[in-house]
Amino acid sequence: MIKHISIGAKNPARTAQTLAQFWQVPALPFPMYDDSYVVFLGSNTSCCVEIYPLGQLTLNGDNTLPELDRSKPLSAGPFHAALAVEIDEAQIGRICDTAGWRYRTVDRGGVFQVIEVWIENHTLFEILTPEMAAAYEQFANVDNWQRIFGQAS
Repeated sequence: MIKHISIGAKNPARTAQTLAQFWQVPALPFPMYDDSYVVFLGSNTSCCVEIYPLGQLTLNGDNTLPELDRSKPLSAGPFHAALAVEIDEAQIGRICDTAGWRYRTVDRGGVFQVIEVWIENHTLFEILTPEMAAAYEQFANVDNWQRIFGQAS
């Protein structure tokens, strides 16, 4: 189980406050790094999203925590995350509208749906309502994957 992920944001405080609305929790400071925040994915879980200033890279240094470096240029990559929430599609839309973030409900091959939420219009989170998460969980498991896409090589 993934326990946390981290993303970069142009405005980490505002992004954290907006993300916190999806899970109905407070946005909390992440005191290990300047201008960084953490949003737990519910009030009774250790799973969370860490939000750092955009452009900071995590480096493998000798310190107890990874070092952050802003000296290298940003590049796009394939990162995204699918995250379940306990709110409905209309609430997700209102949160995104208020934040000015692009979002859309999309079908993934007729098997399940997600709401693509583009955090600050650059980082993709696939948000799943309870109904969407149930359909996703019925599809996404080792047995189904092997049955549909083939055995491991």
